[in-house]
Amino acid sequence: AFVTQSGAIVTSMIDWAHARCIGFSQVLSLGDMSDVDIGDMLDYLANDAASDAILLYVESVSSARKFVSAARAAARTKPVIVVKGGRFAAGARAAATHTGAMMGRDEVYEAVFRRTGIVRVYTLTELFNAAETLSRIRKLRGERLAILTNGGGLGVLAADALGALDGTLATLDEKTVAALDAILPPNWSRANPIDVIGDAPPQRLAHAADIIAADRGVDAVLVVHCPTAVCPGVEAARAIAEVFAARRTTQLLTSWVGGATALDARKVFIAAGIPTYPTPEQAVRAFMHAVAHARGQRIL
Repeated sequence: AFVTQSGAIVTSMIDWAHARCIGFSQVLSLGDMSDVDIGDMLDYLANDAASDAILLYVESVSSARKFVSAARAAARTKPVIVVKGGRFAAGARAAATHTGAMMGRDEVYEAVFRRTGIVRVYTLTELFNAAETLSRIRKLRGERLAILTNGGGLGVLAADALGALDGTLATLDEKTVAALDAILPPNWSRANPIDVIGDAPPQRLAHAADIIAADRGVDAVLVVHCPTAVCPGVEAARAIAEVFAARRTTQLLTSWVGGATALDARKVFIAAGIPTYPTPEQAVRAFMHAVAHARGQRIL
């Protein structure tokens, strides 16, 4: 379900979701909330069986007690993700002319979101990505991420992005390293991120992914792919999707980097219900949205 104080964001979200094959149970634009407000909608949607997650675009909260109570109840039952407009002075002035919203201090909103179990994001891109992640990824059993790639530099960028967000890079078990030794060239990275080397065909990438997913010290796998002549994007995507169709406990995220050559591969993942992102950084941030949701549940 999507609840917003901006009609323009509704049309943008629907257009994005249509291309990603993501559906909405409810789309609700509340405007200046002269009667029904966000707290009312959270109360309603918490009990709506057709809504698996709730997305919010919020400029202001009109009834603080109602919002906090409704948010806690809703976040116990399903992911609630919010992007808050008017964080800074210029945005607050714009919000006042847009919906008549009176801004409170952003630190207060930040504290309330954390204590109520809401996942906060800061851009529409993040809201879109979080919608895809939390509608397609199952509950994480932990926070340890393995990064598998056929391009070493992409693995480095993904690891940097994870470090910047205080994420946890998984440590590979000795048995996992030994199994990878048996199928990878001698000059593979021998650590996480796992670089299967640029000459890897789709089968090598998929075989490595299968081995990594079996490691109990790995809670999720991010596969990052760059197009090469020996590892076409679509064939590699199909091989990875087939591996994880049988893996129900280790979560999968993907990033097929590129333009025209990556589009068809992303369609493979969308059809398989696997979250996919244009860049490694976006994929890592999406993984951390799932981590934030799991942490919020523990706080509740």
